[in-house]
This record gives sequence, structure tokens and C-alpha cells, in this order.
Amino acid sequence: MLKTALRLAVFGLAVSLVSSGTPVSAYPVGTNLTATIVPDMIVAKTGKATLTIKNANPSTFVTVQYGTQTSSEPNTATLIRDISGLSAGIYVVNVSTPIYKDKDIFESKSVTLYVPGVTAPKSGKIKAKTVIKLKFLKPGTIITLQPTAGKKKKKRIKVVVKANATSAKITIPAKTFSKGKKNTFKLTIGKISKTYKFTGK
Repeated sequence: MLKTALRLAVFGLAVSLVSSGTPVSAYPVGTNLTATIVPDMIVAKTGKATLTIKNANPSTFVTVQYGTQTSSEPNTATLIRDISGLSAGIYVVNVSTPIYKDKDIFESKSVTLYVPGVTAPKSGKIKAKTVIKLKFLKPGTIITLQPTAGKKKKKRIKVVVKANATSAKITIPAKTFSKGKKNTFKLTIGKISKTYKFTGK
């Protein structure tokens, strides 16, 4: 009976010691670090995404790393920062913050930011197909292309990026455009839209 009581006392002391090492990054205590980015697909160079970091203790610091960019700054319960000026590519945005003040142990989260790249010819023969190539796409994204010859809209083309792919190709049928400079095609990638000019020969 005495041995059993002794074991229980030792076990209780061990639990007490373990529970006293509470992570400082949980804010409030018992929550996990979160990181979100909106939108998660932006236009190269001019697009902007907002990164929101929550549940990291204000007494610590947070490090954000993506591509060749790394920054570290004092944290707040909710830290918001903008990401912009990126070239076409796929960026994994890593967020990390210390779990304990006196130990080199970190809690981390990551989010992915897509910056599509588009290769589109500015001119071509009207009797030939016109091919648009896209890369750095978010899997599952819906892409539409609306060609216009002069003032006449032609058949809209729709492509869905495959679940395991980050690139796609759109083929505009021959004889879609007319000769001259009065041709355009509006390319929509998810919520991103841009109109391109096309000279028919």
C-alpha cells in the first residue's frame, strides 16, 4: 500500500514538472500558431497578398521566409503583413516562432502563394493555331480565354488545371482572329484577368 502511494506521489510530481513547461507561443494558452494568405494566387510584379499570423505570444518574435526573402520582427497576437512585387513562380511562405523562451525550439506553419507565368504571342498567322502557355498555377484552377476579332466575340475556351499539375496550355483554333491589329483575348486565371492584343497576319 505504501509503495503504491509512493508511486502515485512520484507520478503526480512528474506531471506537475512537465506541465510547468508551458510553451510561450500559444496565445491564448492551448491554441496553435496559424498562418493564412489571401489571395493565394496573384499577378506577377503588381499583385499583392496579405499574410495573417495568429496565436503567437506577443513576447516572442516571428520569422517569415519565402524565396530569397527572410525577415524577423517582434510579434503581436495577430500579425498582418503584405507580400508583393514577386516574379512569376510558386512560393512556400514559411512562418516560425519560438515555443519556449529559453530553448531553441520553434513552432512553424507554411502556406503556398502562386504567381502565374504566361507566355502569349503578340502576333501570328490567322490560318494557324495560337498557343498560350501557362505555368506556376494552383492545381484545380479554372482558366478561361475569350478571343475577340474586331468587335466580334468568338467562342470562349475553358481549361481546368489538373489536380496534380501546375501548368497548362490553351490552344486558340485557326481562323479565330482576323488580319490586322484589332484582335484581343481576355485571359482569366481564377480571379485574375488580363487582356492581350494580337496582330493577325
